[in-house]
Amino acid sequence: MSNFAILRVQKLKSPKSVRSSMKHAYREQDTPNADATRTPDNDLIGPQNVKQGMAAFEKALPEKIRKNAVQCIEYLITSSPGAFENREADQEAYLNEALRWIQERHGKDNVIAAIIHRDEKTPHLSAYVVPKDPDTGRLNCRRFLGGAKALNEMQTDFARV
Repeated sequence: MSNFAILRVQKLKSPKSVRSSMKHAYREQDTPNADATRTPDNDLIGPQNVKQGMAAFEKALPEKIRKNAVQCIEYLITSSPGAFENREADQEAYLNEALRWIQERHGKDNVIAAIIHRDEKTPHLSAYVVPKDPDTGRLNCRRFLGGAKALNEMQTDFARV
């Protein structure tokens, strides 16, 4: 069976949508697809809960926000189910390298939270990024995600990591 690098992005356009996503990521709401006995194995990188995550999010936002702006990008990075079965060191290296890739792409200060989930069937990384343009300091999701072509190129670039 082939193994694939999996990269998914979700545009979050309001503090409410960021909070809702973080509640799932930090397991502060019922998460039926997660094994609660394994939740302590998750790695919280940066904020340790939704309250801290939202504080980091609010701090990272620029002063002016357009009405229709994407305020946060949620990345989900994983691999094919079973790709790292019984190979925890490879899994750890892959997810840490994925986080470094996001930090290089957006700037470490704009990556406001990251969680490595080990309490689901396939381990994965969730990362929250405020898409600030390094040249202007404004929110500019298009610079990072663009259209279909840019997303395709981003997927290809990530697969090389």
